[in-house]
Amino acid sequence: MKFAAAHYIFSPYGDIFKHALIEIASGEIVHFENKSSQTERAYTVFYNGIICPDFWGIPAKDIAQILLDQQKKNPEKNIFEILEKFTNQPSNNWLFINHADLIKLKFTKDTQIESIITE
Repeated sequence: MKFAAAHYIFSPYGDIFKHALIEIASGEIVHFENKSSQTERAYTVFYNGIICPDFWGIPAKDIAQILLDQQKKNPEKNIFEILEKFTNQPSNNWLFINHADLIKLKFTKDTQIESIITE
C-alpha cells in the first residue's frame, strides 16, 4: 500500500479535499481522507499542488493548454470550477498540477501537469 498527499485533491466526482491523503493499492486509489485529522504516515509522497483524475488521456502539456484556455474563457472561475466541467469523463489515471496559484486557485502560464504513477 502507498500513500500520496497534496495541498488539494480533486476527486473523480468533483469533491475537493484540502490537505488530504489518498491510499493507493494495486495501482488504484482506494480511499481519500482528510490528512489534517490523521497522524503522519510512513512512505507518503507529498505533491506540492493539486492531484486530480486524468479526464483527458492526452499528453500532459496539451492538458495544461486546455485548462489555461478554459480559464481565459471563464476568468471568474477557479481551478476547481474549471475541472468540474470534465468530471463526466471516465478516468483510471491521475495527474499532478504544479505551479498553479494555490491562493487564488488559478492556473498560471507556468502551470505544469505530470502523470502520477500509482503502480
